[in-house]
Amino acid sequence: MLILEGRGQRAEGRGQGAEGRKCKNLLLITDYWPLTTGKGRFYFAPVTDPAIIPEMSASKREPKVEHIATDRGRDHSEAEVIVIGGGAAGCSAAIYLARQRRRVVLLEGRAARPPQLSDLHSGEVLSPGSQLELRRLGFDPARPITADPLERWKLQEWDTVWQRWPDGRETADHLPGGVFFWQINRGHFYKELRKLACAGGVEVREGVRVVNLLRDKEGVCRGVVARDAEGAIFEIFAPVTVDASGRNSVVLARLGLRRPEADFRRAAYMFFFSELPGAPEAGVWRQYWFGGGTTLRGSLLAPRLYRFSFETSLTERDRWLAKFGRLPAPELFLAVLDEQAPDLARSFREATRLPHLLAFAPVGFRVASVTHDGLVMTGDAAGYLDPSTGQGLEFALRSGRLAARSIGEAFSRNRFDRAAFDRYLREREAEVQPIVRQLRLFLRASRSEKLLNVAGRLPPVRRAVLGQLIKTRPAILD
Repeated sequence: MLILEGRGQRAEGRGQGAEGRKCKNLLLITDYWPLTTGKGRFYFAPVTDPAIIPEMSASKREPKVEHIATDRGRDHSEAEVIVIGGGAAGCSAAIYLARQRRRVVLLEGRAARPPQLSDLHSGEVLSPGSQLELRRLGFDPARPITADPLERWKLQEWDTVWQRWPDGRETADHLPGGVFFWQINRGHFYKELRKLACAGGVEVREGVRVVNLLRDKEGVCRGVVARDAEGAIFEIFAPVTVDASGRNSVVLARLGLRRPEADFRRAAYMFFFSELPGAPEAGVWRQYWFGGGTTLRGSLLAPRLYRFSFETSLTERDRWLAKFGRLPAPELFLAVLDEQAPDLARSFREATRLPHLLAFAPVGFRVASVTHDGLVMTGDAAGYLDPSTGQGLEFALRSGRLAARSIGEAFSRNRFDRAAFDRYLREREAEVQPIVRQLRLFLRASRSEKLLNVAGRLPPVRRAVLGQLIKTRPAILD
């Protein structure tokens, strides 16, 4: 099994696999592909101008989609499975496949580098369901944790949800059952997952970026074309490729599989602060509900480190741009708070904001087809929805496990056409999609001020919602 990752330098070092095999650094591909303004594409990058976030189109530097004919057959493959992306979905699939004694190569686009603030991007919460998936994977939550938040994978926990509703009512609810949500440094968390994959026999290659698929004249995926940190282009062949490279998947762009969702044409901005007057205390998640479906949510990540996410519809964002002018994102954020919540605006104006800023849009899309001849899509590459509930990584870990099970069955039958992965579709529909559908209903309901105010007035409603968020759903296991 091959996992590719890469941007920058190639990681050094070798480990020893669980079976005593040499474990090279896998190449994981998590590709933040260059994007420019345009229509119909996903964009994710540090920005200061809020007007450039919505729908983006692929850069002209992207290679064209090609069908590459090759006479290299299945028996001459360099790996049995190539995994593109060294995040939660990719590592989950890789580890479970390695346990089946499959030769896995994992490609990760980002190269090893010192920890930095940019590692703290979106998706830094592990739900109780995610924690259970990690234990199944063999990830020890008690592993040593350093004092520096940029070198830790696990940050502050929280078990209390404080909310201000549109009518001004404020509530605080504790999670039932004594459970916690874990906040994490996702960049370092992924590094820990890749170490676990390497120890389990996965060949991990960091600093390698997949730029295209290798497909024969019939359109069957035979492997990938990749670029290493030095810019050299090379090919890797395998009977099965798993695309777990996330919402900016090159494969999605090449095959034109992304389908927009009108309900999730929204923009999100991530701000970080070292000082924040009136900031939430440890163990508390704060959420503010404003008009027009706009929300502000955040918490303490570590001492002197706070993160807040400001999310709104693109329609509302355009209205504010027309009203306030083309302001940089931090200034637009403060101008909106001046209008929506003056007391909050005063607090954030006095805050010490760190220079790291992230923005992305849209916050959801569907994928036309997640299985193909020789190719399986998993994680956010199989459909993206920003849950804002801490369940995103749970979906990724679950889908990686289910993909590995189906791929193992395909090897037992020596069949790798699209129909060979039907088990993945069935089990994904049974285990993951019901949670996603429920989440979509919750997110749509949260745009209604009337329904939000009802929740603010009725504790049983809030307890029911929180109960659903922490509920540990059944998993399809061997």
